[in-house]
Amino acid sequence: MIDRELLELVPHFVAMVVLVSVVLGGFRLVLGTPAVWFDPIAALLVVFLYPFAVRRLGIAPTRWE
Repeated sequence: MIDRELLELVPHFVAMVVLVSVVLGGFRLVLGTPAVWFDPIAALLVVFLYPFAVRRLGIAPTRWE
């Protein structure tokens, strides 16, 4: 059976995917077509900064604390 702590992570991973899509779409809307290296760097920044922001807001899952 799936661990409850793992199920607690699912909404955060979905939120990260949505946030990466929104950020990259916003950059493409504002900047046009950015350089090839820009997309992976922007995506990695969002993915690495998301857990810190969630912990700061106090809504982090128990595995991230």
